[in-house]
Amino acid sequence: MHFNVSRLVGNWPFLPGFHQLQLPNPGSAEVAIARRQRNVSDCKDGVGLCDHSKLTHSEAGEVTVAEHQRNASNCKNGWDDCDYFKLNQLEAREVAVAEPQRNFSDCRDGRETCDYSQLTGG
Repeated sequence: MHFNVSRLVGNWPFLPGFHQLQLPNPGSAEVAIARRQRNVSDCKDGVGLCDHSKLTHSEAGEVTVAEHQRNASNCKNGWDDCDYFKLNQLEAREVAVAEPQRNFSDCRDGRETCDYSQLTGG
C-alpha cells in the first residue's frame, strides 16, 4: 500500500511532481527487506543496531566470521576494541610481531602512543 505525500506536505510547486511521489508503506515487504538487509550489514560491520536474533543461520555464520576478522584487525592495529583471547595462534603471532614494530614507528614519529620502555637497544 502507498500513500500520497501531498496529503502531508501539500502541493510543492518548486518541486515538480513531488506531490505525486509514492513512498512505501512502513509495513510493506520492501521496508521489511530493507530493515533486514540493514540489520545484517550492521552486524557484519559492527555498527548501528545489530539484532543477532533476527539473523538466519547462514547470516549468523557470516557475521561471526566478520566479527572475528574485525577483532583480529583491531588487535593488529593496536586499537582498543581488541580481544586477544579470540585470536587464533597465527593471528596471535602476527599481533606479537606487529606490536613492537608499531611501537618503534610511533616512537620514531614522536606519537603519544610510543612506549620507550618497550624499545630494545640494538
